Amino acid sequence: MGPFPHDAPPAKISKANPAGTDGFEFVEFAHPEPEKLAELFTRMGYVPVAKHRTKDITVWRQGDINYIVNAESGSHAMKFVDKHGPCAASMAWRVVDAKHAFDHAVAKGAT
Repeated sequence: MGPFPHDAPPAKISKANPAGTDGFEFVEFAHPEPEKLAELFTRMGYVPVAKHRTKDITVWRQGDINYIVNAESGSHAMKFVDKHGPCAASMAWRVVDAKHAFDHAVAKGAT
């Protein structure tokens, strides 16, 4: 099995990986009952490690995996929840070279 993150070769920009992605930085979740996400993440072994100073947003972590729970009323995430239910509202990728990844995305039609 593998490779796993701890023994995977370093990410490279290549034909197979043209944006140079190197894993997820975070996945943002939202739920009409955010305490249910807290219960689930706790059972999965995640721990809360940071809370936004003024907004109802918490970072949960296990190793190098980051989940964000966005319970901020009026946020994009909670507006999406109001229309569609629980969701993964956003995510971010780690990349080898941020400028290269940006230029690649724009060249492929990102606006």
